[in-house]
Amino acid sequence: MDVTITQKTPTVIRAEVNVPWDADLEGLVKLSLKDIAKHAQLPGFRKGKAPAALLKKRFHQEISGEVARKLIPDHVERWVKEKEIRSAGQPRLDHFDLKEKDRFHYSVEMDVYPEFELKEWRGVEAESLIVAVEDNMVDDEMERRRQAAATQETITDEPAAEGDVIHLQITAIDQATDEAALDIDRYELTVGDPEAPPSIAKLAEGMKAYDEKEAELEIPEDDPFPEWQGKKVKVYVEALEVVRSATPELDDDFAKAQGAENLEGYRAKVTSEIQEHIEGQEKMRLQNDLVAKLIKDYDFEAPGDLVLSEARAITEQVMAPYMEMLRQQGQASQRKLFEQMVQAHYPQALAKVRSNLLMDAIAKAEGFVPAEEDIAKELEAFLPYAEEENVNDLRDKMEKDGSIGFVLDLIKRRLSMDAVVDAAKLTKVEKLTAETEAEQAAEGDADADSQTENADPETGAEPAAVSEESPAAEAEEK
Repeated sequence: MDVTITQKTPTVIRAEVNVPWDADLEGLVKLSLKDIAKHAQLPGFRKGKAPAALLKKRFHQEISGEVARKLIPDHVERWVKEKEIRSAGQPRLDHFDLKEKDRFHYSVEMDVYPEFELKEWRGVEAESLIVAVEDNMVDDEMERRRQAAATQETITDEPAAEGDVIHLQITAIDQATDEAALDIDRYELTVGDPEAPPSIAKLAEGMKAYDEKEAELEIPEDDPFPEWQGKKVKVYVEALEVVRSATPELDDDFAKAQGAENLEGYRAKVTSEIQEHIEGQEKMRLQNDLVAKLIKDYDFEAPGDLVLSEARAITEQVMAPYMEMLRQQGQASQRKLFEQMVQAHYPQALAKVRSNLLMDAIAKAEGFVPAEEDIAKELEAFLPYAEEENVNDLRDKMEKDGSIGFVLDLIKRRLSMDAVVDAAKLTKVEKLTAETEAEQAAEGDADADSQTENADPETGAEPAAVSEESPAAEAEEK
């Protein structure tokens, strides 16, 4: 086996491979010829009965293609391992050619991980927000949860009261033309809603479930329904249903229903949960800030396959809640929208991959090894999405197919990030200074500009700065 490697770019190699003619290659050629002969039909010969020499001449390219399909995947895997190439994607077949009794030649391109020297990562200076939970934040959250706990009851024996939702069937006949001016099978009206159409709100007054009402109305020109604006109509209304929401009181009973001993205990629980949430948001902001400050000193490229894969993963996650709606638009529209969103998420994916590469380098330099309990915890999170029923079976499966490396990398990157935070020079502040905010914005813009050359060759997307305001910072401002 003769393999010649050419470094096309820092993240792309090209391999020219010559496989000498031997018994293995000859066997593949014969097997491929046999597969093609089963279906080949040449003039003057019955199907499957054409001479081998004629088939080789007539179907040379097809035979070469079959040999390529059978030989190349395992062959590439072998020399990638032998030459210790850090592959970052699947090989892309560029060319292949078979010369019988001589050799089989093929060339592939492959994304590889970039080589770069790890610089000092300890001691990065940054501001860390002091996170505090204020009373109004707790009040708002408890009220939100109280409203979310509301129950709905269908009312049949009394008129709809303020706040009730009444479902109406409405038919209006234009008295001038005796034709339907408005026909609504089910209209939802909240009694007392100031935004409700006045004409319909007046009709619904005093109605209870199953009531019917007739009225003659002159509809104003500015009515929300253009179909009957300015017309004299006869209206027929039926109350299909009246629904009343019952919102619990914010008291000890409500607290107990939420798993607390009393209202005071529930408030403490909510306070703790808010504290944990905004601390998590601040931790994420701080980590992003530290990574941005570290990564600006590096100019390494990110492998295109990794970035595209990450952009697709982000897009799938974002689109998941809308998949049912998207299916109704047809496959072509769905694919087009998906690719547009992949393009939009390319900058975010690029930043993520570059960050991962830096964290990988730190993990390697520091010799981080995932603890068994961390591996088990990570696999536990994967279980709901796996066919296996327990962590041990899932681990065995992932070790056999090689995907356990993905889990180990996740943990090592987390260890690296924790190490960066622990080694940083942090200044505790109640509010980020304007200088820090401006610096973070500038770092984001500079990073985007420096990555323009890494635009995705398939989508043409160019990275751009993406920033999110920290919920912790927002909490501090309230």
